[in-house]
Amino acid sequence: MNSTEDRPSIAPEVESKEVHTLRGEEGLHPLAERTLRGFTRAKPGDDGRLRPTNVRPLDILVSQESVERAVRIMDKVLKVLEAAGRKVSVSQGDRSLTTVTVDGEELCIRLYERIGRVNHTPTDEERIRIKKYPGIHAVPEWDEGPSGKLTLAVINEEFRGVRMRWGDGRSHSLERKVGDFIEGLIEAAKAKKAWREEREKQQARWEEARRREEEAASRRYEEQQRARELTEQIDRWSRSRRIREYIADLRENALQPEIWTISKVPLLEWMDWALRYADSIDPVAPIRKARQAKLSNGGGPDYKRIIELSNPSLP
Repeated sequence: MNSTEDRPSIAPEVESKEVHTLRGEEGLHPLAERTLRGFTRAKPGDDGRLRPTNVRPLDILVSQESVERAVRIMDKVLKVLEAAGRKVSVSQGDRSLTTVTVDGEELCIRLYERIGRVNHTPTDEERIRIKKYPGIHAVPEWDEGPSGKLTLAVINEEFRGVRMRWGDGRSHSLERKVGDFIEGLIEAAKAKKAWREEREKQQARWEEARRREEEAASRRYEEQQRARELTEQIDRWSRSRRIREYIADLRENALQPEIWTISKVPLLEWMDWALRYADSIDPVAPIRKARQAKLSNGGGPDYKRIIELSNPSLP
């Protein structure tokens, strides 16, 4: 959410240009001093801006002409933050991040020089073309490069309605906006906290919905297993009844069972085997036998034992 005054343009004369050399100056914050040393051997990138090259510098991205001013501003920011009890740290890695802890929330900040249009300085060859082909020489009037305008920003975060950038403007330089930037960090921390808490609530709702779905899926699976087992039991029970009915029909109609064979097995022996097999597949057989045993001993049915014998897998 850049304001109008934050838009890059031709570099004007910005306030506080009276910043003198900082090298050897006393009173710099240790992180600012370390960062300043890191610019000594820094080389500009394709966009003309430099990053400090030493270990764990502040996150500053500016041209050579803006180095000392940028370090001065960050020095002021650090001192104001620490005076207010805010923790400032720099992470390790190829690109160090400057982190400020505000009310328990971590915010990454950066000071950078914006890229804008600057007057193009023609080369000797281009001057000849301009003179020889006025109006059609194709020599650019502007170049893209460091604008001299600096910006302090909260990076890696965007919250609706919360300002995240403060920069040099037409009437006020960035040096005069450090206080606004510090206040902005407090607002950004509040916004991040609210966003984080809402995300945690949403995560809790997702977890609860997932837990309920898993429980429902588990119940459906258990119901399917029980239904499948019931179907199998009914099938075995039906087959055992048909076997017994079949054997009963054989006994009733076989006048001389001792002369008959099935699969080369004497009929009487085969019928005994068939009844034993019917008992082995009949899920009710253990219940029936337990009841008969209990009654023969003069007691009532042991229903708990009957259920266990019928199907040990049931809960």
